[in-house]
Amino acid sequence: AGNISLALATNDFGSVGITSAGNATLNDSNNVSLNAGTAANTLTVTATGTLSVNGALTGSSVVLTSSAGNINGAGLITAPTITLKAVNGIGAAGAPVRVQPGSSAGLAAMNSAANDVVLSQPNGNLLIGAGGATLTNNATGRGFVIGADGNITFGGNFTSAGNLSLNAGGSVNITDAIVSAGGSVDVTATVFSLAATSTPARLAGNDVRITVNAGTTIPNLPLVIAGTSSSAFATIEAVSPGKIYVDFPKLTAGGYSVNGVAGTVYDAPTASGFIAAGAPAILATNLLVTYSGVAVGPPVVPPSVQQQINQVVQQTAQLTAFAPTTPLLPAPETPAATTSAQTAIDSSPTGTATTDSAAEGGNTSSGTAKSSTKPTQAAAASKPAPTDKKAKPPICR
Repeated sequence: AGNISLALATNDFGSVGITSAGNATLNDSNNVSLNAGTAANTLTVTATGTLSVNGALTGSSVVLTSSAGNINGAGLITAPTITLKAVNGIGAAGAPVRVQPGSSAGLAAMNSAANDVVLSQPNGNLLIGAGGATLTNNATGRGFVIGADGNITFGGNFTSAGNLSLNAGGSVNITDAIVSAGGSVDVTATVFSLAATSTPARLAGNDVRITVNAGTTIPNLPLVIAGTSSSAFATIEAVSPGKIYVDFPKLTAGGYSVNGVAGTVYDAPTASGFIAAGAPAILATNLLVTYSGVAVGPPVVPPSVQQQINQVVQQTAQLTAFAPTTPLLPAPETPAATTSAQTAIDSSPTGTATTDSAAEGGNTSSGTAKSSTKPTQAAAASKPAPTDKKAKPPICR
């Protein structure tokens, strides 16, 4: 087939289809609707307004550009390399643009001014990031809705300014990569895996909602968080208002693990697990887990343990009730024992004490010191008066 070139800037086709061509180039000054089209080599379509894909497009390379509008439509685009460029969005909620690249590395989608990028790969897996698809949305506060019939895997860091929605028929895998959103994060998959082997692995958004559709926990739990160290941590994080919702619609219990331990919320040594508002999440408070529509409540204290707690509380209350309300008076001080060398207090008006020592002259024997104490006036007064032996008998008259 020969080449087709309809590249005049003033073209206004309204609707166009290409039965067969080698290379095909079309320009439209307004909106254009693409019916089925096939090009052996490159199919390039540029529209000023909305570019709608209403039929299947195939080629070795398909390049679609809306220079002032958006790209939409349900037609499947199949080619080894697919490039989508728009100003006001690619796809829409509930109406993704469907792409089937030869490999994930062959997909590039770029939006610049408004609305979201909504893509779906109906057959096979999708790799995003290093070695995979290049997805960019520079619209302020806008994000991505990405779906795949198989697995969605991130080969490198990925950032969404707005919301991020991932919908995989198989698994969603994040390894050694940081996937974050300025808005909320919504993940639906059969299995979810977050692993850090050498660098941090992180899924973060304002609120994080994960639906895991696995119907069994054998041989492996369907939601796995695995970190290896504090520098290679793995976390699911809700920033603000800070809640993580995990739903297992086909399970009645279990389903998740942190570093191989089922039911664990956070592992401190590796700083890995569920984090809400900057701190380890609390089950039934900001980590809300449901099984088959039934929410998990806060941890229940066994009755025997609760009874012991109640007893301790009661005893503490009784001790507090009988405790003295005023401090106890200090015990009286015990006088120091006197020694043989203690100074005697003179009861004279001067109140002085005198001591005579055997070593008063400055000589001290190698043994014990001898000391004598002068009697005080009070002691002398207490002695009986001396009797006059020479007193004459009384004279009788």
